[in-house]
Amino acid sequence: MAALAFLTVLLVGPPVALIRLVGWPWPTQAPTSQQLASWIAEPLTEQTLAVALAGAAWLLWLFLLIAVVGQVMVRLRNAGRWLRRIPVPTPLQATASSMVGAAMLTAAGTTPAPDTADRAPATAGAGRDHAAPEPAAPSAGDREATSATGVDLPDGGWIPTPTAEAITAAAVLIWFRRRRRYTPHPAGTRHDADNDLTPLPPTVAAVQAAQTTQPSHQPEARHPAAPEPVHPAALPPGLLTLTGPGAADAMRGLIVTATISAGQRQIVTTADDLAHLLGPDSSGRAWHGIAGLIVTAAIDDAITTATTPHHALPTDAGGRLATSPLLVIASTASISNLSDHLTALSTGTIGPVTTVVLGTAHHGGRTWHVAADGHTTTNDRRRMCVLGPTPAADLLTLARHAHPAAAPTPVHPRREKARLRIQVLGPLQVTIDGTPVSVRRTAAWQALVYLAIHPDGATTEELAEAIWPDLRLHAVTNRIYATISELRKTLHTAAGTPVVERVTDRYRLHPDTSVDLWQLQATIAAASRAITSDARHHALHAVLEQPPGELATGQPWLWLVPHREAIRRQIIDAHTTMAAGKPPPEALRLLEQAITVDPLNEHLHLQAVQALTATGQHAAAADLLDTYRQRITELGLPPGDEL
Repeated sequence: MAALAFLTVLLVGPPVALIRLVGWPWPTQAPTSQQLASWIAEPLTEQTLAVALAGAAWLLWLFLLIAVVGQVMVRLRNAGRWLRRIPVPTPLQATASSMVGAAMLTAAGTTPAPDTADRAPATAGAGRDHAAPEPAAPSAGDREATSATGVDLPDGGWIPTPTAEAITAAAVLIWFRRRRRYTPHPAGTRHDADNDLTPLPPTVAAVQAAQTTQPSHQPEARHPAAPEPVHPAALPPGLLTLTGPGAADAMRGLIVTATISAGQRQIVTTADDLAHLLGPDSSGRAWHGIAGLIVTAAIDDAITTATTPHHALPTDAGGRLATSPLLVIASTASISNLSDHLTALSTGTIGPVTTVVLGTAHHGGRTWHVAADGHTTTNDRRRMCVLGPTPAADLLTLARHAHPAAAPTPVHPRREKARLRIQVLGPLQVTIDGTPVSVRRTAAWQALVYLAIHPDGATTEELAEAIWPDLRLHAVTNRIYATISELRKTLHTAAGTPVVERVTDRYRLHPDTSVDLWQLQATIAAASRAITSDARHHALHAVLEQPPGELATGQPWLWLVPHREAIRRQIIDAHTTMAAGKPPPEALRLLEQAITVDPLNEHLHLQAVQALTATGQHAAAADLLDTYRQRITELGLPPGDEL
């Protein structure tokens, strides 16, 4: 009302005063020629000066009137636009608003606290990992389309409206979860629960603020020029290569969109790929324990997980996968190993896998060139969510607390029946219910025997050095990954359960796998722990009744030599332990059996000679000594003093 009164005084007061003082601004009649001549002869008279001042006053009022009217018109036009663009809340926004309203009513003035999170530090304007020039300034129509379909971040990133709404809902969910779990304590004292008052990451606050200030349009109100946002669930199976200045940002956007929208599509990737996307300074805690994100240690683990049924992948009522996982490959090492697994990705147990690769298209499939703002060069206009490393880490932290993954069971489920059996003592053989399983590669056999000898597992470097000692490690990296991947798939397919698994950075055989070497070592260990000699002999009886064969009989692998000798000595010790204290005839039988295990051992021959002599078989004792001397002499070994 005050502004209206001021406007009225401004528009009416000055002209009324001027009319009273000098009259109307326009003359009642045109000047005559005599008046014009008199004015030209003497222009500066009191009358002409008064007329000039009156005209200047009227012009000043006119300029003021034009300025005021123009400002009023601008305000009216803006008000009209605002009325036409009153936002209509989406169902998700309405739900979130009702939750916040309920919280405000029940909080009695308290402010809900966000979750504590070991999150990556975030700063506005974080650097992007490409040096592409910024796109040209959008037109007014493009700006309107952008505001209608997404949220612009301070660092140049862009988030589609559905993803932004999911982020807002996740933030509200975290606040309510902290309120539900809060335990009251004496007033005025600090409590461990107060640590969850740490604000949510800055990127979350930026998205929430944009959701509050920007209008939200219904799908039918989409601007004609607005591009269609790309959602991970809509990507078809096959290979998709992302190139261009926005490729890495778009890949981060796919991961964040899938994890924020939990339950729509699983992401499978490696720790190296995530570190490549989020930066070397990022912490694994930012992505650890997120529902919908499976992070493996190596690319072959990721491919095995993506191509075979997995307990972490969602299934429908019939036990089938609801949708195939999305395999994300970004690091140089992962991309270099991809060519060895393309067949597995296209013909996996669960069908073709959607694989998104960062970099130059050289593996076939489709290629999308992604601009810095997320637009793709496809026939139909599409725009991908683009996020820098810091915003992506912020939103993964949010997803970790909004959608935590179920804690894995630390104990492996035991099989009711060890159907798959691995034999490494004697001829190599893998059977399933007695039927042989074909292991095609010699390197795969070596890896299998190596893992049987090392129950605690082995790294890829240890396996590569044992199998290819004459080659540099970097030259056999792809070969060892392909070997292990094929071995894992072969045994998994035969057994129906994982046989070769990866724990941290080591491969190992599943603890419940039936391996004859493990059974032998368990029997010998039980004998060593026995308190009485009878218990010890009972434990060794089963082994000595049918002595095992040589480790990997007939295989010329040089790395086997020390392991063969160690196992041979364990078996010899078992025979001599059983022979000690036995009557000469029974002791002689055990010693002869031990000599068949190692025909070169001098101590065994001397004990056998003593047993033969004790039973009166002197000729047999002499023949045994002569045969042994001849055998070691042919090998160039001089006889010992005792012999």
